Amino acid sequence: MKNESIKTLLRREKELVSEIEDIKGKKKEIDKNLEIKRKKLEGVKAKIANAQESVIISEHAVIRYIERVLGIDIKEIEKKIVDEETEKIIMELRPSKICRGEFSILIKDNTVTTITTD
Repeated sequence: MKNESIKTLLRREKELVSEIEDIKGKKKEIDKNLEIKRKKLEGVKAKIANAQESVIISEHAVIRYIERVLGIDIKEIEKKIVDEETEKIIMELRPSKICRGEFSILIKDNTVTTITTD
């Protein structure tokens, strides 16, 4: 009876040693990936720091310039992108893309997200 118990314990010991080695290998790989991600993060932070050394113009400011300085009516542009017929199509069919001839509009959750030229 005692020999069976020792055999069982020895087998269990081998299994645990094997599991530990497997975990060590996985940890080594995780540590390697972690170091790679840390280096990438440092690079992104450096780019952010460099970008902050220059003036950033927000999209909102650009749109207001287009409206107020150039005198272009943004509402009219919106009507050219989505006219009444296109709006009905969007509301009824919920497509993700509508081709409008010279351009296409991409839509997500009833919001035009971008314009592409084909």
